[in-house]
Amino acid sequence: MSGLVAIISDIHGNLQALEAVLERVAELDCTTTYCLGDIVGYGARPAECIDLLRQHDIASIMGNHDALICGIEDGVGFNALALESGKYCRRILSPEHIAYLRSQPEDIVPAPRVLMTHGAPGDRNRYLLSRYEFELVADSLAAADVDLCFVGHTHLPCVFAGKEILYYKTETTSLAETPTVVNPGSVGQPRDRDSRASFVVWQPQQQTVQFERVRYDTDRARQDIIDAGLPQALGDRLLAGR
Repeated sequence: MSGLVAIISDIHGNLQALEAVLERVAELDCTTTYCLGDIVGYGARPAECIDLLRQHDIASIMGNHDALICGIEDGVGFNALALESGKYCRRILSPEHIAYLRSQPEDIVPAPRVLMTHGAPGDRNRYLLSRYEFELVADSLAAADVDLCFVGHTHLPCVFAGKEILYYKTETTSLAETPTVVNPGSVGQPRDRDSRASFVVWQPQQQTVQFERVRYDTDRARQDIIDAGLPQALGDRLLAGR
């Protein structure tokens, strides 16, 4: 694989954030873009986000919210806000949109010894937050001859390379030879107290990832949520990045 690869995740129906990120991806001249799932849920514009990914021919993984809305997940373990937004998505998405979500794969292997998943490998609902959880995943990756794994789900941009979890804003980091896990953060609902959309640019040849943050119209995204009749808390959290 050659050229710059953009990796985005957790769009959550936030059209304004996705448009801003894809504009930045184009500026960086990335040759390929992948999405780690959760295109929908929480935000007010799920259909437009699906359409935009399809327009740009961006391959995506099935996130837990995607699975909920297309009927694969039963809602156990989802909080009240997630379930309410799920009902909204099922109400406004077309059968074609639902079929698209249902067609998403569990993971993507974009290159030898590289894996892309939503949550932990093999479990899209499993959060990777503690060093212990990351160590378990790194051990499983080593056993499967995987050197690099990109994951989403937590909305927190970070890298784990066998020793500690390093959280990033806009830095470039070299990837270690040991099994490494990279989380690009969230496009549509950042949770690291930074309201800017987050994603990473992977340089396979140099084995680096560049963390990117992009400002977008958070006020408009918040108002879309309110206008859609969704809980205002879902819009307010966008302003605080939490």
